[in-house]
Amino acid sequence: RAGTWRQQAELAPRDRPANASFGAQVAMQNETIIVGAPTETNTLGTNAGAAYVFVRRNGRWRRQAGLRPTTRATAHRFGSDITLDGDVALIGTTTGGGPSMFVRTDDQWVQVSTLRPDDSAPETGAVVAIDEGRALVGVTEDAPLSEATERSVEVFEL
Repeated sequence: RAGTWRQQAELAPRDRPANASFGAQVAMQNETIIVGAPTETNTLGTNAGAAYVFVRRNGRWRRQAGLRPTTRATAHRFGSDITLDGDVALIGTTTGGGPSMFVRTDDQWVQVSTLRPDDSAPETGAVVAIDEGRALVGVTEDAPLSEATERSVEVFEL
């Protein structure tokens, strides 16, 4: 909109992990923002990645959750892409088992699935989109994102 924009808040994880690439990817819908930190090193390993959920209530933004995949197999640069549709988030990863789907119920986020192509090859879901029960996953060869070759886009439906 036209007019003067002013900064309302600065979002950051409490612990501010070093070299996490916090903010490399973001998604926003209504009063919810999810921020990727794809190179965060955590209990799942070096460059495992994470995503942080912030919600706005009473005009203030607060951290609601830190999201990480449930297994090491899907933890490599988790948070490299993010999409949000209501209370459903799809978090991409550059290598591993494919993007992870999380659902929010009563302010709690739970991983409900990992989307994998039928051929179950070691390709990844680095680029994701979701809308009304349909998820799109860009499948690339297993390589760093800057070198990856796009193979296909997989369509998943609930």
